[in-house]
Amino acid sequence: MTFGHGIHRCLGQQLAWEELRVTLPALFARSSGLWVAGEATFPAGALMSGPSRLPVEW
Repeated sequence: MTFGHGIHRCLGQQLAWEELRVTLPALFARSSGLWVAGEATFPAGALMSGPSRLPVEW
């Protein structure tokens, strides 16, 4: 429950998602040889968002 749920949702959630949207492509562009090395796995529960595992190789 990284950002909460319902009325208890984190006010900074949108900022955090925007930071990731900008930062991750920049990281991959600047780090030559860094790539996603497999499928992302997501948790079974509906309360968590985002991957629980994202394999990368450098």
